[in-house]
Amino acid sequence: MDTKQVTVTLTLPKKFESLHELEMAIHTEGQRIKQQVFENELQAVIDEEKQNASQKPLACPDCGKKTVFSGEAKKGNSKP
Repeated sequence: MDTKQVTVTLTLPKKFESLHELEMAIHTEGQRIKQQVFENELQAVIDEEKQNASQKPLACPDCGKKTVFSGEAKKGNSKP
């Protein structure tokens, strides 16, 4: 599996009043970063799929005939 490196910068208070306050700040930032990385990576996957789909014609898996994808299965043509 190919990997890539992601650099993250955090902004935290210079001083914490307690260990619990430090723990909560790190937890909050961690959740924010996790959500942001997920959203960015999800968008990258979506963009790549769109690019790949636009570069190759779609074909029926059963007969191999090329077809234009309408996004909707026509009645009677779909298989269970």
